[in-house]
Amino acid sequence: MQSGDYPNLHLLVDSKVTRVLFDDNKRATGVEYTPSATSQPVTGVNGNQTFTVTAKKMVVVSSGALGTPSVLERSGVGNKDILSKLDIPVVSDLPDVGENYQDHHLVLYPYKTSLKPEKTIDGFLAGRKDFGESIQNNDPMLGWNAIDISSKIRPTDKEIEAMGPQFKEHWDKDFKDRPTRPVMLTGVVQSFLGDHKLLPQREDGVPEQYCTVGVSEPRIQPNFPMLLT
Repeated sequence: MQSGDYPNLHLLVDSKVTRVLFDDNKRATGVEYTPSATSQPVTGVNGNQTFTVTAKKMVVVSSGALGTPSVLERSGVGNKDILSKLDIPVVSDLPDVGENYQDHHLVLYPYKTSLKPEKTIDGFLAGRKDFGESIQNNDPMLGWNAIDISSKIRPTDKEIEAMGPQFKEHWDKDFKDRPTRPVMLTGVVQSFLGDHKLLPQREDGVPEQYCTVGVSEPRIQPNFPMLLT
């Protein structure tokens, strides 16, 4: 924005999105927002003046795990029973919105490797490689997420039974009828995902290179609609 090369890019701060606006076909057309009273003067007679911004192609709601559901519910996307009690017109009845918050467990196993420095991103994370210089030099490593191997894990029917009735209850509720939803995610990251100051230093001063195997339990998320115009 400071460069002035993007005249179509606008940033509005100190404002709160109250809801997403939909047309008669239930397609998002923009957002309604209110200025923050702490940083902007209140100009409306009733002190609650709202403004709208309309979109030509797409509306993206990205307000975090806690903020996004509240925006959607205020917009009429959520559990119709809850919305009706609040006199919010229902745009889409999605009972999962605002529900099913769960911990996102992650375990990282680091390993020392014989990989060359250009085969890991340890240089960036340890501070040995300058990020700004890499941008100026169009370093190809900046287009790499350092994850070349990943997998999704779903147990077999025999394994599900072996893990007991409590696991099977959760399996039947959240995974059984969703064949693309994994119970666990794994990935090999070409780097040490931790404080590099804690790593032992070699006597010859040559930095070691690492990879990390990450194992995580995916979050259970509702199927939000794509809000397109």
